Amino acid sequence: MEFPANSIDSYANTADAFIAKYKTSITNKQDERALMDLQQAPCESLKDFHERYKVILNNIPSIDNKIAYMAFYSGLNYGKLNNIPSIDNKIAYMAFYSGLNYGKLKKELVLDTPSQRIS
Repeated sequence: MEFPANSIDSYANTADAFIAKYKTSITNKQDERALMDLQQAPCESLKDFHERYKVILNNIPSIDNKIAYMAFYSGLNYGKLNNIPSIDNKIAYMAFYSGLNYGKLKKELVLDTPSQRIS
């Protein structure tokens, strides 16, 4: 981290410069945690849960699709997924409601399930 000559003359200036430089990284971590902590309430509709999810997701400048997907999936009330018969349908359901790409999610997630890994 380089600063112009004589631009830092106190600890407060050093702290301000450091925070300005690294604030984005700190904020992203907090937002990712907030996304991972999000849970659908027992009586909350999928639409309302999805709206809360999108508010947090849209405040994260860059996030891996797989993390976003897993946050959405893990936050769901599992009773809603029990009636979905196949992994393909579950991925399509999750992609639709999370706004993520179905093909990319399927490629990433199906290969990550132990029973479908290529040996």
